[in-house]
Amino acid sequence: MIKPTFTILSLTLFACGGNNTTKDEPVDEIDCSGVVNPATYLNPAVTYGSYVDSRDSNSYATVRLGTLEWFAENLRFGSTCPLQHNLFTWYEATQGVCPEGWRLPSNADWKNLTDYVISYNDSLGMEDPYKYYAGRQIMSKTTGSILWDSNVDNLGNPLGFSAIPTGDLYGGAQVDSLVNTAFWSSDAGTSQYASNYSIGITSDYMLYMKSYVQDNLGETYTKNQPLPVRCVRDL
Repeated sequence: MIKPTFTILSLTLFACGGNNTTKDEPVDEIDCSGVVNPATYLNPAVTYGSYVDSRDSNSYATVRLGTLEWFAENLRFGSTCPLQHNLFTWYEATQGVCPEGWRLPSNADWKNLTDYVISYNDSLGMEDPYKYYAGRQIMSKTTGSILWDSNVDNLGNPLGFSAIPTGDLYGGAQVDSLVNTAFWSSDAGTSQYASNYSIGITSDYMLYMKSYVQDNLGETYTKNQPLPVRCVRDL
């Protein structure tokens, strides 16, 4: 498979393309100084697995939740900066970007995760063991430049999933960088909109996790929207 080139979201937005400069032309270097090592937002109290992607030697922490094993980090395949996650359109995400033996999660996989988190909340006797508030258990801890909104009740990433806020990309600009992230599902959704699972913050600062298409909550991300990817496999 040909290694794709994608647009990458860091503290600054860069377009990664071919190098058409000549020997005498100056070459602009990509500034990767703002990239945060994913290890800093994992939970040291969680026992993680490890997986090395043979395509590019990227190493990922993995976490077992219910009957599935998940990447505990966003996929970096095709990224220019080491340790920087990549963003993919739905069309790119469904073309085998996850390594062999892993897959882009389906709606069923995301529901599996949601049900596991709800069960975990129930075991703690939490007052809000509902799907829309399940995201509090899988958000990353706040560290360095990986910052969820300060008003969020950050539980410290107890399950180790480590979802980081990536915001949205509209008109080439990053928005909502402290309050939202979303991940692609492999399910096609509609002709224009694909299924995705979104983790974000409501007006009362409750973190939610939901599927816009599956839960009939409207259509928000077109298939050309660049979003992060998590990979999953069966245990």
